[in-house]
Amino acid sequence: MRSSSATLGAIMKLDPHAHRVATSPAAGGAVVLDVVLGFPAAPEPWWRDGTIAPALFATLRGHRLWFGLDRAGRAGAELEPMTAEAMGAWSAGWVARGAYRLAPATGEQTKLDVGPTPCAVRLHYRLSADDVAARAATLLDDVVAWLRAVRRSDIAGGVRIRRAGVIPDADYPSPGAPLEARAWDLGTVLDAIDRDAYAGEVAAQYFGERYATLDEGAAELARLLAAPAPPGTVRIDDGPLVIWQHVADLVDAAAVERARVAQHAWITGLVEVAPA
Repeated sequence: MRSSSATLGAIMKLDPHAHRVATSPAAGGAVVLDVVLGFPAAPEPWWRDGTIAPALFATLRGHRLWFGLDRAGRAGAELEPMTAEAMGAWSAGWVARGAYRLAPATGEQTKLDVGPTPCAVRLHYRLSADDVAARAATLLDDVVAWLRAVRRSDIAGGVRIRRAGVIPDADYPSPGAPLEARAWDLGTVLDAIDRDAYAGEVAAQYFGERYATLDEGAAELARLLAAPAPPGTVRIDDGPLVIWQHVADLVDAAAVERARVAQHAWITGLVEVAPA
């Protein structure tokens, strides 16, 4: 396994007066929820079934993660008012590798970018500092509950959590093309993978460039699942879904940054990570 040359010190400042606990202007600010969902049982392209995208959006509503999104359209274009009932017809017109956006009528900083591929979708959800502050005590718990509910659902014949992470927006690496998703990020406050997807769909997406054989990818998964969680992290095993919640909430900025430093040291010792 190659080790990443990126260090968290290149992303955040280190406070020499706080026992080298990292500090960042992002602490307490906006965060990004970045999720890649796979639909292995759905016909391709999955969005032609106009019920799937609205069902996914409904799970966000049901877990307090909607934040008033009521306009939609192509990313980069002017968004139009969009009711929940109209989103099925809107999603049925998507195209592969397109970039679509949902946002509230006010508060442009919060936005949900949607990037569909024929058998998967990337949700890149940027939550504004105001929205995070209003829900700092419960936001990560809501994300955990949502991931578990989506994985257990029968949407699209079954959803796989290929990858999920939460990271402060100011330190989020450039996502590149709309559908480009990194296998792992550094300094996250939450990580999640699906054992089934990681060994299959994720291997096909990432391991071809990172490893000579899929056996090496399987060895990476084994290392990851066998390793103790970082100090302060709660690991949740829900069937094939594995979640690492690295901090209890987003209230205490110092606790958040300590968790991010620990996540960085942990993940770079276990898996291949893309340089920041």
